Amino acid sequence: MLLGLGQGLSSCRMDDPNPIDYENFETGIYARIISSNETSGMNLLSINTATYTLTIEAVGKNQAAEMEKYEVFVKLEDRTTSNGTVTRAEKLLKTIPASAFTIDPTSNLPRTTINITGAEVLAALSVSSDSLFGGDSFLFRQALTTTTGKVFTSTNVNIDVTQQVVAGGPGYFRSPFFNRVSLVCPSDLTGNATVGSTKDYVVFTATGTSTDPCCTDPTSTSGKTITLTKRAGVGQYLISDFSGGIYADIWYGPAYGLPANAVSTVLQDVCGKVVISGTEPYGAFLRTKANGDNTIDTSNGEIRYEWENGWGDFGKVTLK
Repeated sequence: MLLGLGQGLSSCRMDDPNPIDYENFETGIYARIISSNETSGMNLLSINTATYTLTIEAVGKNQAAEMEKYEVFVKLEDRTTSNGTVTRAEKLLKTIPASAFTIDPTSNLPRTTINITGAEVLAALSVSSDSLFGGDSFLFRQALTTTTGKVFTSTNVNIDVTQQVVAGGPGYFRSPFFNRVSLVCPSDLTGNATVGSTKDYVVFTATGTSTDPCCTDPTSTSGKTITLTKRAGVGQYLISDFSGGIYADIWYGPAYGLPANAVSTVLQDVCGKVVISGTEPYGAFLRTKANGDNTIDTSNGEIRYEWENGWGDFGKVTLK
């Protein structure tokens, strides 16, 4: 009986009119971010020597042998339109050939570190430092080209590839092919220049609207204590809850078990403007609205900002 069954299975396999050609499956390739100082920003007061550093690792079949080159493009994002608008088309900034990558002894995959100075960016965009203001950003787009001419970049890969954080942990691919680097100035929102120093603020008002059917819209709250912790980057702080008590406490904690400590992110004081540019707990982008009220008001001690994410949620927070 068993012999007959085995013969039957063998016959089905041999007679399959559409056998799967495992040997000739097409494989993909991507460039994973190993480290980046994106959230530190570039110091506007010393923009020529300020450096954006990105270490990437190419992942693909046979040590990513099909990679031909990796390109970095740059564009200026004018986020301070009240003083006039500066527009510059995207320009090619650097081309890194596959030969410039070296095999990492731990991962056994090709890696390289890319250093980009402010002077290089200004030259590529044909813009002077006098035209830039705190809060403006450089948008770096990357593209990986294969030996067969295929191009992978931020406009043709999905969120599963681009997300860098998934539910509080690192994403598997971590290949966004895009980075927003803010222009920043020295700052002190904790009253102490020491890295690790903290200061508590109280939520004066926090409002939000969710696209998830779990949540009542609009939502508002106040009174939660929010802690800012000084980080090493210029004007950079870790904020304990970017939403002011809405995201985990009211929305996604009760609905999906999102822990209260999963809603911290990096907040930047960019010459008096609040900039958030990161990832929310479920892997979508998180950022301040480009035309929102994102102000550090020294006249009354308020920190005000409007945020949005890749799911369509948005909110506004005022800290005092």
